[in-house]
This record gives sequence, C-alpha cells and structure tokens, in this order.
Amino acid sequence: MDDLETPYDEEISDWALEKGLSLDQARDRFIFAALEMGDVAPLCCFLLRGYVPALAVRQHIGLMLAREQSLADSIRARVHYRLEIKPRLLRRGPRRDKFEVALRNRRLGRRMAKLIEEIGPGSYLSAAKTVSAETGWSEQTVRDAYDDQPAKGKRSTK
Repeated sequence: MDDLETPYDEEISDWALEKGLSLDQARDRFIFAALEMGDVAPLCCFLLRGYVPALAVRQHIGLMLAREQSLADSIRARVHYRLEIKPRLLRRGPRRDKFEVALRNRRLGRRMAKLIEEIGPGSYLSAAKTVSAETGWSEQTVRDAYDDQPAKGKRSTK
C-alpha cells in the first residue's frame, strides 16, 4: 500500500497497539465499525489508497449492497444500513434494472440469431416464435431484443 496519509492512520495505529493487532487487522475492524454505524468515509479512503479489505468486510459490503428482497430476514436484521447506487447528479439516471434487461436482451438476441442462422433466410418470425415459446417472453420482446443487437454478422431476414 502506498504512503498516502489518511485522517484515520493515527487512530488505526492506536487501535493496533491497544489491541495487539496488525495494522491490516486494525484497519479492517475500523472500516467494519464505521460501516456498522453507517459511515462509508473510511472505506472510501482506504479503497482509494489501494487497500483491499478482509473477506469479512467485503462480504458485509456485499450484504449492504444487496437488494432487500434478496436477503433472508435473519441477515437483514444484522445489517443496519444499506448502500444504494444513485446517480451523482440530479438528472434522471439509468433505470436500476437496465443491466438485467440488457443481459436478457443479449441472451434472447443471440438465441434468435442462432436459430435464424440454422433455419435460414426468411425465418425471422418463426425464430421469434420459437424463442418466445422456449423462454416465456413475448414475441415482441424477443424481436426487440434481436433488433437491438449489434449488426455484427446479422443479415436482414425480415
């Protein structure tokens, strides 16, 4: 880790001496304590310095980032604060599910492209119908996903 100083270095050195910990252990406990109190400043500070927190701290961050519905009640009770991704500016940012939609569209589009390649020209509608039946998504969603894919190797088969 580089020698950039942080506002927390003195406190962490004191913790290490008082508790008989290594500096890394003291740093991890300090970051964890701050996260438990809802403060991410020490985490940000050390991440920017290149410090990689211990596995337990990284797992706790993962729990803080997880969506509410994905956590069991017993875990939700232990994590008092959530970390939420929000746009920095007040303008409207991308929708939260944009990545999931892009991933779904990629899968649908690739499956349809593969079917069109296998079946041949003029198979756009039948390929959309087949992929729709396989995946449970509507034919329109499948066609839109295919149409939005990059044109690499894609022929117009409508």
